[in-house]
Amino acid sequence: MGCGKSAFERSLRSTEQQTRDAYQGVISQIAQVQALRQAVESNRVSLQATEAGYEVGTKTALDVLTARSCWCRRRRAMRRRSTAT
Repeated sequence: MGCGKSAFERSLRSTEQQTRDAYQGVISQIAQVQALRQAVESNRVSLQATEAGYEVGTKTALDVLTARSCWCRRRRAMRRRSTAT
């Protein structure tokens, strides 16, 4: 009887640990998606500022294209991560 009980307790501890690990994985994924969303918003604001600078002559077309490219890369990364979770 004691042997079966100890096997059950080992299985229970293992299951509890796997559950905790899975939960922490989900929490980590959520934090990563939130960080990517914030990065996308930051890049969007940066793009707007660069476009405004272009309109007044302080930024070049290359600056605008670089800012737009960065914003698009962040958006794609966020979408990939959002759909993967």
